[in-house]
Amino acid sequence: MRPATEKYERELWEELESLLADAVPDDANQEDAERAIMVAILAQDSRIHTLHRRIQNLARSRSGYLRGRLEDDSPLTRARRRLYGKWA
Repeated sequence: MRPATEKYERELWEELESLLADAVPDDANQEDAERAIMVAILAQDSRIHTLHRRIQNLARSRSGYLRGRLEDDSPLTRARRRLYGKWA
């Protein structure tokens, strides 16, 4: 992987994490956080929805940083699995 590509992927991921942090209430437990992420991904917030789609498409088209992050055990991954099942 070219360094510029990984840098771009990292920037996309950091932007998504920042947007999701704003979408999840500070006092949310794990289930509420996952629910808030699901709602945001499903287009309640068009920026999150669009960015998530871009990240998802990049991760599917190549192995690399984004694919690894989407496979990590995180609230985002758990929310995606609840939304998309085994295809997340």
